[in-house]
Amino acid sequence: IHGTMTLGMFLANIKIFRDVGDTCSEVYSVWLEMQEVLPPLIRVTRLLNLPIDIDERKELSDQRERKSREKIASLPSQERIAAMNNMPIIMRDINIQFHSGNRPMALPGKVIINPGTLVAVCGPRNAGKSTFLKILGGAILPNPEDFFIPSHLKVLHVHPDPIFFSGSLMENVLFGSKYADSAAARRRALRICRLIGLSSEVIELIDSQLELPWAKVLSNSQKALVSLARALVADPHVLLVHRPTDFLDEETKTAIMTTLREFVSKRGLEQEDEKFPVALRALHTCVMTTTSLSCIELADQVICISPEKGMRTVPLAEVTADMLR
Repeated sequence: IHGTMTLGMFLANIKIFRDVGDTCSEVYSVWLEMQEVLPPLIRVTRLLNLPIDIDERKELSDQRERKSREKIASLPSQERIAAMNNMPIIMRDINIQFHSGNRPMALPGKVIINPGTLVAVCGPRNAGKSTFLKILGGAILPNPEDFFIPSHLKVLHVHPDPIFFSGSLMENVLFGSKYADSAAARRRALRICRLIGLSSEVIELIDSQLELPWAKVLSNSQKALVSLARALVADPHVLLVHRPTDFLDEETKTAIMTTLREFVSKRGLEQEDEKFPVALRALHTCVMTTTSLSCIELADQVICISPEKGMRTVPLAEVTADMLR
């Protein structure tokens, strides 16, 4: 100032600096928003640029259909329906080459999983138990000649890291199930949630219309239970679950194992359709990894996977502490 600047020029400069400050503040706010969006955007970009496996999946699907048709066609016509319902899952000398360039993985041996059974998979740490389930669930694709799953079976793999989309918790639980918009479907979903031991607080959230960031709102154990409930509501023929009772209290563990046992024996849970009694429903199978002897004792079949002996079915009496690590 000092007699060299007019008052008007001084006030104009103040306005300019204020406008510049407001603009910088807006730029900073936009930058903060970009920082929140950037990590998911990076993940999406990475996923969109990963190698695709459409050709391998088509080859595997065609192989399943061809083998299923051949098995059915070789039987008399009056035996075909029963045979279709009793086709086993077969895995033999699995060899996997990962797209990521990791070293190949081999699961030698042979296992047969009969439909309508509760199967426990055990073995030492890093022996391949999770890989075994991911192969069955289609998350990892082996050579089509190495295994067989009947083509008519609906297989559902419950990922160990649950994912929730925006919307109500009920919409998440009903995702993938038939008649999801009906009142009967919502009642059935709530009954299944109670069966597996979900707390009353979580059930109230499921029954509400609240839309919250569920991955942050729910604890890890709650997310695992809701994810399991979603799978049971979807009613697959083959359910694949990674260590469903880990990090849970004894009461909830008992509830989960009782429910999985019922899922197999009753060929689905909380079915209200009187036109299809249990005897007319398709057989249901559950395959789970576990480190719990009490869970293994409830299973119809125990599969052990180890680096030394590969994959094999073992009697319950031969299960050792080394298999439960």
